[in-house]
Amino acid sequence: MSRYNSSDIAGTMEVALGKKPASMLIKNGKLINVYSGKIEDNISIAIYKNRFAYIGDLSNILIDEDTSIIDANGAYIMPGFIDAHTHLDSIFQLGEYSKYAILSGNTTAITETAMIANSFGYKGVLYFMEDAKNLPMRIFFLVPSLVPPFKGFETSRDFSFEHFKMIANHPNVVGVGETYWHRAVGFDERVSNQFEIAHEYNLTMEGHAAGAHNKKLQAYKAAGISSCHESISLEDAVERLRLGMAVMIREGYIRQDFSSIYPIKDLGMDLRRVMLVSDLFEPAFMIKKGGMNILVREAIEYGFDLVTAVQMVTINPAQYFCLRDLGGITPGNLADLVIVDDPKEMRCRLVIMDGEVVAEDGKLIKEPPKHI
Repeated sequence: MSRYNSSDIAGTMEVALGKKPASMLIKNGKLINVYSGKIEDNISIAIYKNRFAYIGDLSNILIDEDTSIIDANGAYIMPGFIDAHTHLDSIFQLGEYSKYAILSGNTTAITETAMIANSFGYKGVLYFMEDAKNLPMRIFFLVPSLVPPFKGFETSRDFSFEHFKMIANHPNVVGVGETYWHRAVGFDERVSNQFEIAHEYNLTMEGHAAGAHNKKLQAYKAAGISSCHESISLEDAVERLRLGMAVMIREGYIRQDFSSIYPIKDLGMDLRRVMLVSDLFEPAFMIKKGGMNILVREAIEYGFDLVTAVQMVTINPAQYFCLRDLGGITPGNLADLVIVDDPKEMRCRLVIMDGEVVAEDGKLIKEPPKHI
């Protein structure tokens, strides 16, 4: 994530006060306000360098000959989409993945690293993380837990507890990767040691609770687990949500669980901890159809209102992972946004990341760098 720069923030404040020209102006849009839960008409957005500076009436925004002006022409403006659980360590080179992810409005992804750790060890994880630099999207990582998961039956490359601690302290690591409930509830010593580090570094503890219910699920939650992406029924999701776990609804290559869980919208429950995730998109699907934008479209087709559908892939994952500069269009946040003409189609006309246009009309502005 772009680091805080006090001089840039001062410039952002001056743009908000109308004392300094904006770097970019987006005018005549319908803002999906994920904070108020409302759709606001005829909104203009000023960006200074890589941050939002002002959201509101056009007359309050100062521009000059260097200001880049984009007319939304009444289209919907929403925050960049966040895939809160995926497995880019499985089959993707990150540069190639980013080409198609960004076209779907997916400006941020949180990925597991366990496949790389098992196959290539500590150095492989470092190489994988290095591969994420300078892409037209943000990628955050989960430190791999339990490498290998079942030591009596599996082998892996070397990934020691010291390696775990070093990766956990990386600035782009936001959580501990999915930890199988059998290991946690079975009092695997590695789990308790790794979760102590997670608490020390304020990381989330991602769950894999397939088949866990009642006492076992509650013991798993007591161990420290903060999310689960393994709900396959409405009952699964409700049980996890009522225990304070974040519920990540999978709708990707591995499983498609949304059709079983979508009635949660009618139960009157607080959905702020509910997210839509891919758990991995098939490359062919991304090339032919899209990515996170398709999940938002499906949510609308299942009867979620537009704002709630967008919240499940923006502010909800941002707040869950404490990505405080992301997830919503507000002054001071990093300037990631998507412009969509028709929410029923959810085709991304324009994608902006870090205050720069990275995709327009289904085409990348520039190729991501190759990491060799």
